[in-house]
Amino acid sequence: MSVYRNSLTESLYIAPASVAPGVDKTITTRPVITHVGPNIIFDESVVNIKGHNFILESSLDPINLKGVFVSAGDGVFSDSLSAFDFFSSSESLSADYPAFNGIPVEYSVLSKNNIALKLPPVTTFPATVELIVVNQRGYGTLAPLTTDDPPGDSAALQNKMIVVVES
Repeated sequence: MSVYRNSLTESLYIAPASVAPGVDKTITTRPVITHVGPNIIFDESVVNIKGHNFILESSLDPINLKGVFVSAGDGVFSDSLSAFDFFSSSESLSADYPAFNGIPVEYSVLSKNNIALKLPPVTTFPATVELIVVNQRGYGTLAPLTTDDPPGDSAALQNKMIVVVES
């Protein structure tokens, strides 16, 4: 079976493998970041994140964000990184989504596929910053989750971490 995603309509099409040999995609409900803007920003700027599965409205099993986090090397932020392990109680999810270090940030949900956040103060420039978006089904990042994943979870992503420069 193969899955086709139409990026214009966000529709998923499922077809037998014989229709699209070699295409192996799975349906996921974890957050997937597809676009971040801007990529090069000034300290404490607003970052716009686009993707899918941030929020899924369903009468049977709605999905909501658990949080948005930033992560970087030691000493990049004025706040210290903390460890987060959202999925330690689930054997299958904890294997795919291990604990991570980050700083929770305030965010605004602009739509189910668009959120905005303000970066915390940065103390070391230039700084490369990772974003982590968490819902109850997993998390999405700008960097690959495994060596098998393409950068940014999606071939359509601009494939770049955020770089913060001094204003």
